[in-house]
Amino acid sequence: MSRNRIIFFVVFVIAIFTGVYFLIDLFGQHALNRLYSPTKRISLEKGYKENIQKTIFVNDPHEPEIRIAIAPIMSPEKSLPIYKDLVNYMGKVLNRQPVLMQKSSYSEVNDLLHYNGCDVGFVCTYPYVLGERDYGLKLLVIPRIRGNITVRSFIIVPAVSKAQSLLDLRGKRFASCDNISQTGWIYPAIWLLKHGENPKEFFGEHIICGSHDRAVGAVATQFADGAAVQSLVYEKMVADDPSLADNVRIVMKSEEYGMPPIVANPRMDPVLLETLRKALLSMHESAEGREILNRMGIERYEVPESSLYDNSRGNAELWNPRS
Repeated sequence: MSRNRIIFFVVFVIAIFTGVYFLIDLFGQHALNRLYSPTKRISLEKGYKENIQKTIFVNDPHEPEIRIAIAPIMSPEKSLPIYKDLVNYMGKVLNRQPVLMQKSSYSEVNDLLHYNGCDVGFVCTYPYVLGERDYGLKLLVIPRIRGNITVRSFIIVPAVSKAQSLLDLRGKRFASCDNISQTGWIYPAIWLLKHGENPKEFFGEHIICGSHDRAVGAVATQFADGAAVQSLVYEKMVADDPSLADNVRIVMKSEEYGMPPIVANPRMDPVLLETLRKALLSMHESAEGREILNRMGIERYEVPESSLYDNSRGNAELWNPRS
C-alpha cells in the first residue's frame, strides 16, 4: 500500500470516529442505545464517559425503564456515590431498568420533568414549587434527616472577612449553586429586595458554581467574597473536614424551608407513581432499605403537609411571578 493510501486510510478512520462522537453528543441517549451492546443489569458505578454530567446508562431496549434525573445540589462526582444504591433500589422495586440522568443546572432537570424527558427527579425546593405551579409537578416523598424535614440557607464569608451581613458584600464577588436554588440564590435575592436593593445589580459579580459544595469551596479558598449555601451540605462538609470551619464563617441564616423532595413527572403512570411512593415510604422497615438510607444519612422518607412549602411558594410569587 502506498504512503498516500495509508495517510488517506488513517484520516478516514479518524473522521469516522469524530463523526460518531458528535452523533453521540448530538442525539444523546438514543445514539448511545444504538451504539452500545444492551445490558441486562445496570451498574451505576460503570458505564459513564468522561464528563459525568452527560452520564447516560444504556439499558436493554426490550425492558421497561424508569428515568431518574438528579439536580446538582452536590457536584456530580459526589452525587453518583450518594444516589447510586437508591436509584438501583427504585429500579428493583418497580421491576424496571434505572436510567440515571445528571444535568448541570436545576432548570435542565425541571425541563426534563416538564417535557416528559424523565419520570422521577431529585430536585431543590424552589424548582419544585415552580414546577408544581407551572405544570403540575407531583411530590413523591421527602427525606427526614437528623430529625428534620427542613433546610436553611447559610450566608458564608471567608473567615478573614469583616462582613457581618449581605449588605457588607456590596460590589463583591458572590457565589451560588444555581440561579433557581431556594437556599443558593432566592433567599439572598429576596432578602436584598426587602432591604431596598436590586439583587441583580448589588454584587460586583455573581458566580454560578453548579453545586453547593463548590460554592462553599469558592469561599473557603477566597475565590468568592461570600456565598449562599444549603445548611445540610455545609454541615456535612464541616463534619467531614472540620478544618473547613477555620476558613469559613456563617454571617446569616434564613428561615426554614421544606426539604428538597423527590418528585414525579405529572404524566407518570399513577399506579407506578404510587408503587414507588409506597416503596420509598417503607424503605426503613427492611434491612436492605435501612442500609441504603443509613449510607445516605437519611432516617426515612415521608409525605409532608403541603403547607411545608408555603414560604417557598410565596418567594416564587415575589421573584418569579406568574406570567
